[in-house]
Amino acid sequence: MARKHEAVSWLGRGLSLAEIAERMGVSIEQLMGYLFNQVGEGGIRRSDILFAIGGETRMAVQAVKQEHGEIDRWQIRRIVTSQYPGVNAHEAWVYVTLSKPEVYLGDMYWYLYTLEKFFHVYIQSVLMKAHGGDWWRMGIPENIRAECAATRERDPEPAAEPYCYTTLIQIKEIMDRRWNLFSKVVAKRPASNKAEFLSGLTRLNQIRNRVMHASKGNPPDENDFRVIREFIAFADFGNWTSDPAAKMLVESGDLGPVQ
Repeated sequence: MARKHEAVSWLGRGLSLAEIAERMGVSIEQLMGYLFNQVGEGGIRRSDILFAIGGETRMAVQAVKQEHGEIDRWQIRRIVTSQYPGVNAHEAWVYVTLSKPEVYLGDMYWYLYTLEKFFHVYIQSVLMKAHGGDWWRMGIPENIRAECAATRERDPEPAAEPYCYTTLIQIKEIMDRRWNLFSKVVAKRPASNKAEFLSGLTRLNQIRNRVMHASKGNPPDENDFRVIREFIAFADFGNWTSDPAAKMLVESGDLGPVQ
């Protein structure tokens, strides 16, 4: 196995950067070379590296920045080394460089986009299998059909069908009211924890709105991204009863397991 692929393999097991570097017998700088190579090749995202950084390192950096403000690479290494001897100073600097909105917001947007696309494809597939050609009337609640039709009517360039206008919060309502169908096809964890799953969809919708309405001055942060990643892990999309189109999204890695 090439070293760059070995680095990604350890990353996928939930190890911190410092732990991976130690196991591989390389420096953090060498490890980052392997990982960024894989970012460039599309094997991982920069946010995957960000969320592999240990909690102790995160807290140390946040404490240093709160006390000293924005400081450069050498200052943060010196302060971390002297005040937090249990923290790898090189990993601390990686966290500083990656924990910025311009780094993770692009990945956050892509996850939200992919989640919406997945749910639209999957819900339609399940309802069509249950109701055939009458899936729209039999599967979609009347109030949502009316809202989607009205939105389509107002669109100067209307989509092919009203279903294209369903929102995440409407997706939540559809799944809630048709849970007798969806509980049989989703993975075990969401199937047995309906309230937690639906609550997760509400939170996703809130974060999505903050991403799409930046002018309101309440941008999403790293913790919001963590919520998205935790929801993906909880939903376990890889174990939903397969639909060909939805399965392609999962297998592409966009909705695969995340730590």
